[in-house]
Amino acid sequence: DGLAPDMPVAVVENATRPQMRVLRTSLAGLPDLVSRHKVKSPAVIVIGEVAAEPEIQTLRALALEAAQ
Repeated sequence: DGLAPDMPVAVVENATRPQMRVLRTSLAGLPDLVSRHKVKSPAVIVIGEVAAEPEIQTLRALALEAAQ
């Protein structure tokens, strides 16, 4: 509540594993993205401008930090 629907979102699946997958969308598109790509646990959702970061290693580091 209170966040803009166009806020960047990244879903980082298997962040600590070789099969890591990063999916990006807007906050409004998150439910469709999760359903369409059949996101499985473990996954971390990153919300905000950092989710638009083109360097995947930055998102991996954030996911690792969140997992601790």
